[in-house]
Amino acid sequence: IAYTIGKPLFFIGVGQGYDDQIPFDPDWMIKSIFGEKEGS
Repeated sequence: IAYTIGKPLFFIGVGQGYDDQIPFDPDWMIKSIFGEKEGS
C-alpha cells in the first residue's frame, strides 16, 4: 500500500472502530500473519 500511494503507513486498523488503530509495526504484522519462526 505504501509503495502504491507513495506515502508511509503510520497506523493500521485492527478492528472496526476508530479506537482499533495501532501504530504500524512491520515486524508485528509479519508475525501476526505468519506466526513465530520455529527455533526463535
